[in-house]
Amino acid sequence: MKIRLDDIPLYSKDAPLKEILMAKTARPLTWLLIHTPISANQVTMLSMFVALIGCCLMIPGNYWLSLLGLAFFCLFMLLDHCDGQVSRYKHQSSKAGLYLDSRVHHIVEPLFFICCGIGVGIMTKDNIWYFVAGIAASTFYLMRQLMKLPEETTPGNFRALNKERSLYGKANYFLFQFLRINYPFSLLFFAIIFDVIGPVLIIYALVFMANLIMSFYNTYAELKRKNEPLD
Repeated sequence: MKIRLDDIPLYSKDAPLKEILMAKTARPLTWLLIHTPISANQVTMLSMFVALIGCCLMIPGNYWLSLLGLAFFCLFMLLDHCDGQVSRYKHQSSKAGLYLDSRVHHIVEPLFFICCGIGVGIMTKDNIWYFVAGIAASTFYLMRQLMKLPEETTPGNFRALNKERSLYGKANYFLFQFLRINYPFSLLFFAIIFDVIGPVLIIYALVFMANLIMSFYNTYAELKRKNEPLD
């Protein structure tokens, strides 16, 4: 049976526009992968390998290598959508696959900040503060991701956008989306293109630190307000 691009499942209708756009962009690559014996989990591992290449290319501090590293990281983002599409099309969705996918993000995304910090430190004649900023941004980013409630990490759950009622909540959501590096057109990607990585890493470190503190407080306050007993 001939497979059409429209046959490849996307996210639910309540998905944010950027999710839909990325999913549709990934469809042609998913179409190719579906015609191979490769499994969804193998696509996830391939995406990690591609992302690690992108991270390594940031280390030398060469502008053109950094652009190539950015291209590899963009390919990682497409493959990150492909694995979900392959799993849904081939009926290979599983908790093991979800665990693998989330851990790949927890490895490569913080590492990208560190490698950017190393690269810009070398590029600016060993400026230690940019390297420290890369480490700090990586640490706060990972801590923020690991601190999410279980329901926030459920596939296809876009409650963060739909259920935030306060102005602060919506502003915080959109700010964090602009700073996230698993989608194109993030602040760091623009910084790489325009060669201003160092100052932007400092911005990331400060914003992620503030976001981590506020998220911790808001999550604790919400759980305390509900006062739900343990089973």
